[in-house]
Amino acid sequence: MVAFVANRRNNGDQLANSLTFLACGVSDRVNIFLNYIGLSSSRRTANHALNYLSRQAKSQVSIKLAKSPAPNLAPFLCIDNLDFEERVHMKSVGHTTWIFHGTWGYIHHPSPELIASVPAPDLTIESYREAMSKVSEFDVHSRMLLPTPKEEVQWELVLKIQITEALLDYLGSPSDSLVSINTKPPIVDQLSNKSPDITMLKLMVASDNSAQGAGEV
Repeated sequence: MVAFVANRRNNGDQLANSLTFLACGVSDRVNIFLNYIGLSSSRRTANHALNYLSRQAKSQVSIKLAKSPAPNLAPFLCIDNLDFEERVHMKSVGHTTWIFHGTWGYIHHPSPELIASVPAPDLTIESYREAMSKVSEFDVHSRMLLPTPKEEVQWELVLKIQITEALLDYLGSPSDSLVSINTKPPIVDQLSNKSPDITMLKLMVASDNSAQGAGEV
């Protein structure tokens, strides 16, 4: 705070706070006070930062869309409806609470390891059309949606180990230290902890429930 008051260019934390406060709907009056005591940058600085970030995001989206994860595969565009309320604490004429109905999404590039694990002939339009032509003849059975006996045993072991770990951590200790108590759940189909390659899109005032809305998105 002292460094920021002495030199307004030393504003990394304050700029991050101002962007967070702006996104969370903090009023301008509160932001002025936070800026006065050195906890936040001004609202004008936050808006300048948002404009700069939007230009950077636009360039990043163009780069991501131009890059294909495979020769016959375009990036995945994932979109969904988003409804939220922007609540105004101090209402005035033209400044009231309103509901936002729109669409949000992201661009996803699958990992190269996943793409390499799929045969190249399966990533063609012909393969997709052939698979879709067999959908009407595909039989769906309840056993496809239910866990197998092996998966049920694994799930039971996970629950027992979680209960055991909670008892040992918060309630008591084993009376016989020579008896080992398993607190490690069994490893099943372990997922990779590598961060996915996704690029967020901006909020769009459009609906994906119709062909026209999807075209606008």
